[in-house]
Amino acid sequence: MRISLILLPLLIISRISAATDLPAIKVAVLATGTVNWELQHIKNRGLDHQNGFNLVIEKKASLSATRLAFMSNSSDMMVSDWLWVADQNNLGNEFKFIPYSKQIGAIVHANTSQIKSITDLTGKTIGVAGGPMNKGWLLTQAAAAKKGIQLTEQAEVQFGAPPLMSQALKRGQVDILITFWHYAEKLKLQGYVELYSLSDAMKELGLKSEIPLLGYVVNNQFVIGNNNVVQGFQRAIRQAKDDLKTNEQYWGALRQSMRFHNEAEFTALKSGYIDGDPGKINQGQLDTVVNFYYAVDRYRTNPTGSSLDPGLFLELSE
Repeated sequence: MRISLILLPLLIISRISAATDLPAIKVAVLATGTVNWELQHIKNRGLDHQNGFNLVIEKKASLSATRLAFMSNSSDMMVSDWLWVADQNNLGNEFKFIPYSKQIGAIVHANTSQIKSITDLTGKTIGVAGGPMNKGWLLTQAAAAKKGIQLTEQAEVQFGAPPLMSQALKRGQVDILITFWHYAEKLKLQGYVELYSLSDAMKELGLKSEIPLLGYVVNNQFVIGNNNVVQGFQRAIRQAKDDLKTNEQYWGALRQSMRFHNEAEFTALKSGYIDGDPGKINQGQLDTVVNFYYAVDRYRTNPTGSSLDPGLFLELSE
């Protein structure tokens, strides 16, 4: 036992030294984001060191803070959707997108509501988690327009932070809520009803393939200068997804960071994360990405009128 106690500090110092010798990847993320589960698992299992880098998770209080850290080069990566990446590239940046999740969200309402379809939204108050660029809101506008309904003119819209909008729905301040998938899962477990998933809205628009909308954003100059490190990061996130999909024990170490209230919520969140695995992107999905961009562009605050370059997706080299 004495030998073990003597060697333990040396072992800790050795591990710290090994980590500092590896190139770092600093990822700025929302402190409450689901991506924290994946990144924390990478740290728990040492998948970063196994793949030749040291992951530094930089938790931020807001999306604007994560973007500021990334845009100022304080952080190497952040998490966003590829709509934002495409807009930034149109402004002259050269950002790449590494898929994280194809979870897109849902539209939910009280179980006493008479809303049965998107055509019932006229004259109603629609709550939107986030701001006008919420992907679900853009999709809903596009799907409604296909039925001759202009929601910005024929309904009242309220925007707000996801937790606040969930409370607004519970208080009856909004008739229906377009929100992110993990907030929708919690609401459904409390008796709220899903009008339809935003994947259904995509199908109504003729967008047939499920596509990853959220991902890790990285500057292409960083990729060029650190290609092996970025490849290692991609391998690590693939291994993390496979671990969490196949081995229940790994979720035990993540429970404290998942912000659930009961076992039903825990199970729903875990299943939602697993279902969001984007896998390897195929050509059909890339075609859908281009068509998705075209379908929602006109409903954005500042439409670009441009097409999307699917080359912004960065795939792991086999």
